[in-house]
Amino acid sequence: MLGYDDFKGVHALLPACATEDAYKWGARDTFDEEAFRELVGRLIEDGVHGVITTGSTGECHTLLWAEQKKLFEAVVDEANGRVPVLTGTWAPNTRESVEKTRYAADVGADGIMNGPPQYVEPTVENTIQYYADLAEACPEMAIMIYHNPGAFRVTLPVESFTRIAEEIPTVVAMKESLADLDRMRKLAELVGDRINLMTYEPFAAEALRFGFGGIWSAHSICMGPEPVLRLYDSIVRGDWETAEAISRECMEIYVRFFERMGGFQVFLKYQVNAMHECVNTAGYARAGPARPPFTHVPNLVLDSCRMHAEDWRQLVERWR
Repeated sequence: MLGYDDFKGVHALLPACATEDAYKWGARDTFDEEAFRELVGRLIEDGVHGVITTGSTGECHTLLWAEQKKLFEAVVDEANGRVPVLTGTWAPNTRESVEKTRYAADVGADGIMNGPPQYVEPTVENTIQYYADLAEACPEMAIMIYHNPGAFRVTLPVESFTRIAEEIPTVVAMKESLADLDRMRKLAELVGDRINLMTYEPFAAEALRFGFGGIWSAHSICMGPEPVLRLYDSIVRGDWETAEAISRECMEIYVRFFERMGGFQVFLKYQVNAMHECVNTAGYARAGPARPPFTHVPNLVLDSCRMHAEDWRQLVERWR
């Protein structure tokens, strides 16, 4: 089983590349395996340290289970042991998550990234039990907690991770989505030597300085991985001036992106469309169209995505 050290570095969250007819509700096989394999292979060749599927960027919520199974098989086969592979196995209940996780294990995934069921707002106690049940059912699978309170409606207190580290040893990583450096610092102090904590580009220089172990990157890395890889390399080499410069530029790009479309809350409503439009425009990969029900999107959002892709392309050139 993968352990703590396997999650250091840059981990790319992959889109579930879509066929041209994927925007239709009647389409039954919308996974573009060719485009997906090209993206996986290219990212690995360019230097990412791990790949993660079927989270929010990977559209765990828009794919049929038959499509997810094909995606799991494709990512394991294409990675071919070169980097760790985590598959997102979110489901609306524990039993279904267990079934998906067991399938991922059967096809050779190294672990899972998973957020708790949230149709009914989960308590902290039931969330911890959820991960304990997954660990008991699938003891051979490494678990990355997907901590995203906006999506999963529960915020795990910092102190709860001490209990998780002690009681659920197969939880070896955590994808932190909160933009809270004080919280990150406290997490690193409590469990940074037992759970590999991961943040995203704008906070990486500071968070990895005080004990985080890795960087997760979603649609940005699929527009071109060079800035994120250069950021991590600078941190490893102790070149904090360069690392801080890249993190700062990433933050500036994100802020402009959200401001152009009317704020972060607007982005949240159209984040599926935004991921597809940004990746398609940048040209590093082919994400295809967004799947239903994400079929209506304002021109302002589309224009903002195209400008964001151009901003990122310039960042790629600067840090290539």
